[in-house]
Amino acid sequence: MKKFRFISAMMVCVAAMFLSTACASVDKADEMSQGNPVTVVVSQDFPHYKSIDSLAERADAIIKGKVVNTRVEAINDRVISESTNEELNPGGNPPVEKNIYTIYTIEIEEAYKGNYKPGDTLDFKELGGTVGNTTFVAEEKVDISNEYDYIFFLATYDNTPASLLNSIQSLYIYGSVNESGVNSKKAAPATLTSAHPENDLILNLDDLKEIKNKYK
Repeated sequence: MKKFRFISAMMVCVAAMFLSTACASVDKADEMSQGNPVTVVVSQDFPHYKSIDSLAERADAIIKGKVVNTRVEAINDRVISESTNEELNPGGNPPVEKNIYTIYTIEIEEAYKGNYKPGDTLDFKELGGTVGNTTFVAEEKVDISNEYDYIFFLATYDNTPASLLNSIQSLYIYGSVNESGVNSKKAAPATLTSAHPENDLILNLDDLKEIKNKYK
């Protein structure tokens, strides 16, 4: 389970602006907005990976697939400890605080790591979206289209949808992309296109073969 995420938030209301790192939850945003529409600008702190090997090692699932459905939900994604040991879990579990996520359903075409097969579906979440009067806008959000096939490097969880290991290095377009940015459905090039322009890692087809041989 990945526990590296830290969510900070800047809340912009109709009448005033608030800056906070502790009020990124939907309930607190609703309370502060007093029924008015509110936008919360959120950022996440993820680990940076130095290589495709380290990214693959950390991922619980590495899959090729396409987005077939999208929805938005408010989710309590805090890691809950089952320990009653005061030293391991001081103060007990924190109160429920929900964050707004866009949830994508992936139809899997190929699995390179993880117990999945073609035709399976898997949900993963990305911070951001609108529920009621509250909109979360994620600074690092990567655009995801149902026109593309992607390679996903994911962290999976027991009680909440999976997440990208980080927003910059964990998503790659599988297939040729023409000048207009549309997937031409041709065979994938030797080097895949990162979905995020700031990604400093390079993923190619040989890497995927090696990952599958190692983890499947």
